[in-house]
Amino acid sequence: MKVLWLASWYPDEYEPTNGDFIQRHAKAVSQLMDIDLIHAAQAGKDFNRLNKVVLNDDGNLHEAIHYFKYKKTGISLLDKILYNSAYIN
Repeated sequence: MKVLWLASWYPDEYEPTNGDFIQRHAKAVSQLMDIDLIHAAQAGKDFNRLNKVVLNDDGNLHEAIHYFKYKKTGISLLDKILYNSAYIN
């Protein structure tokens, strides 16, 4: 059995302790079955690339952390549109 795990909180390069309990939970469950975990991380305005994907394998746990660049404009409606566009692309 394979499980797809979509994590909104998960450790990444910018916040290494964010959601570490979810990572520990995923590692524990991976002792019993294959886990494919996906996490999308907002990389912020200092991120130099448009998109980046980091793949990690730890036994039966397969992590895919997707980074995307996003910079706020200060206009709420425009920020929402740009954020969703960056997230989708």
